[in-house]
Amino acid sequence: MRRAALFALLFLGSGCLDGFRTLVTVVTYDPFGQSFWVERRLQDVTPAFFGCDQAPEACVAAVQRVLDLSPPELAVSPADTLVLRLLDSGPVDPVVALERVGDRVDIVVRYGAPLGGRAAEDTLVRAEFDASHKGRGVYRLVVDSAASVLPPEGRHRIRRVAQAGTDGLEWHVWWELPGSTRDVTTTLPVSDQGTGLLVAWPELRNRLPWSDGAQPGPRPAAAVAESPQSHAPGLRVVAHDPRINGAADSARLAESASALLPAIETCWEGQAALQPGLEGYAFLFARVDSHGHVASTSVYGTLAAPSLYACLERAFHAWTPPGVLNVDVEFPFALSSKAPR
Repeated sequence: MRRAALFALLFLGSGCLDGFRTLVTVVTYDPFGQSFWVERRLQDVTPAFFGCDQAPEACVAAVQRVLDLSPPELAVSPADTLVLRLLDSGPVDPVVALERVGDRVDIVVRYGAPLGGRAAEDTLVRAEFDASHKGRGVYRLVVDSAASVLPPEGRHRIRRVAQAGTDGLEWHVWWELPGSTRDVTTTLPVSDQGTGLLVAWPELRNRLPWSDGAQPGPRPAAAVAESPQSHAPGLRVVAHDPRINGAADSARLAESASALLPAIETCWEGQAALQPGLEGYAFLFARVDSHGHVASTSVYGTLAAPSLYACLERAFHAWTPPGVLNVDVEFPFALSSKAPR
């Protein structure tokens, strides 16, 4: 199971699983951009990974191809295949670095991964909305146990799901993390074969472009809409895709939600002044009848802020359905009064 998971984790085929010892992946969840920031560390890479186990001169060019994200159309090494598959998965701002830890050489791949895309799915980490959490709802990270030989550090809950296997039903394990957790690390052994790059070719020590480890931090994926620069430093209001029950044009509904942003930001400014550093979600729900009129509305969320919800309810009364009938629609808004990292 874990070997099969590794194919997805590395975007590789079964012939490309050698060449480094361990895969360590850190996934950081951005609930406002609804995206992951991913760091994959391929520890202790060998000459075979770059296809240069016969001559050290070939390693310099092979490493540079990987760092430049410019592999040949027909891969000549597992490293080339890694980059080709990575680019095909749709990452945001991918960066590859070469780092040295003593005589150990690591390849570090960093990129953004919008939720719902292949780059996020390949991490085997999901962000699920739990509507039952304390009656308010919360997004939580859920990790496929096939992604790691070690369970996540700290508190977590085990979820077992029955699925068909070669010997009948098998139990597949997922790890559910607390709603406050925003990052998770997975560790997967790959191969104990081969000699490390600098052990095999010590003359490369002064010929390769080493990174100092300083890399850009997470960049959130684009949301449906975001409020303009607020008067309050660090204040953010982000509208995400509406959730629809019924036949309706989601693009028109999203556009109508964007028109609510100024009023929602005014409500949020007042609440943020009372509770600095607050962040969470607010959900605006409306039921539209067969005549296109709003039959009922409700506002709820993940914040213990009744006065905020009352203000949002008043703002929501100004919403006009954009030509939809017999629809239930929920508009999620991410709210933060913290300065972006």
